Amino acid sequence: PDTRSGGTHHMSAIRTGRLHLAPVAANDEPALTRLLHLPDVRRYLCDDTLVSRATVAAWIAESNDPSSGACYWRIATVDEDPIGLVGLRPP
Repeated sequence: PDTRSGGTHHMSAIRTGRLHLAPVAANDEPALTRLLHLPDVRRYLCDDTLVSRATVAAWIAESNDPSSGACYWRIATVDEDPIGLVGLRPP
């Protein structure tokens, strides 16, 4: 459920027996940048381009701005090891 408040979207995390999906947060930037630099990840999520930490931080800020329409979630194991990122962004 969407529980928007204070100008920032706050959405509940989703936990399964194997995965944890959660809206991205500022403290996810280092781990997401490392993940997005892996060749097999960046090929599909970044058009095989190395993205900078500043770009990842901007994506996170965009996701936390309700007026942007963007929404990014990190995918992690139950041990919180990041394994993916999913997002929706208006055209």
